[in-house]
Amino acid sequence: MEKRELVERLKNVERSGDALSPLGGAFYYPCSTELNDGRTLECVYFGDKKDYVKHWGNTTSGRFFVDLSEVKAISECKYCISSKLAKKIYDSGESGMGYYKFRIVMKDGKIFPYLTGDAVEYLELPEGYTIEDIVDVKPFYQSPREGKCMDYTDYWKKGYYGSKRYYWCLIEDLDEELKQP
Repeated sequence: MEKRELVERLKNVERSGDALSPLGGAFYYPCSTELNDGRTLECVYFGDKKDYVKHWGNTTSGRFFVDLSEVKAISECKYCISSKLAKKIYDSGESGMGYYKFRIVMKDGKIFPYLTGDAVEYLELPEGYTIEDIVDVKPFYQSPREGKCMDYTDYWKKGYYGSKRYYWCLIEDLDEELKQP
């Protein structure tokens, strides 16, 4: 996919990201992505490379990346929460260095605990639920009984749900190009 075509399509994607929070950060555009080789990556953040590097420091930080030249098409992702719910999580601030703890509330009233890294849009879902079932998110503040912050890598042993594996596709000057008519 050519950069100009991608930019035009991203104009129709609801932007998200921790730049929505009072502390600032980066905007990104969550999508499902079809690659030229026929594979589909369900969870890809498209973002401005300069903003990404400013916020996270580098592009080799143990994250997964896909190059724009590999992208054939983009579409809505079925695992992505709305930017309104993501903003509510980002506004609560990180629960610890590089992670967020929160609860999602389903339309049937059930509540599930989550622990994610520093990007919160793509969620594993409990069996039988879809993104459309989520009606609210609530920050998960640490109680005194909980003691020290738990190790992020140990979340599955504590009954938390987490993020789906996601990728980044970083594009030079994306923010500027999205402002163009």
